Amino acid sequence: MRTLALVLCGALVMTAAAGEERPVTLREAPGLDFTEANCGACHSLDYITMNSPFLNAAQWDAEVAKMINAFGAQISEADAKAIADYLVANYGEASAQVFPPERRGCNSETATMPGSSGDRANVTIVRC
Repeated sequence: MRTLALVLCGALVMTAAAGEERPVTLREAPGLDFTEANCGACHSLDYITMNSPFLNAAQWDAEVAKMINAFGAQISEADAKAIADYLVANYGEASAQVFPPERRGCNSETATMPGSSGDRANVTIVRC
């Protein structure tokens, strides 16, 4: 009887936890398929929407390069360009200007990271 009660409690907890999970829907545009397939293979796609107010074109390039160079994402050069282009076009600079770090009560600093084309890009790191 005790085992049955534990199993039922576990099922209820798992059902409640699963009920709170909401799928992330990214903007429909060219490059979405590459972005969902490659980025979603390692982490939730909500990272894209959460970071969009903070990243401009150079920073999105640096994020894609970081995923490849630092975290070992197996993304071809062509796919990396398609992903970066998609992120910049749909989650880029325009939203970064709406909520700059100082308006959110955050501190920011600049670091240099490799960009997707092998050059170096300045990246703003925001700490709130």
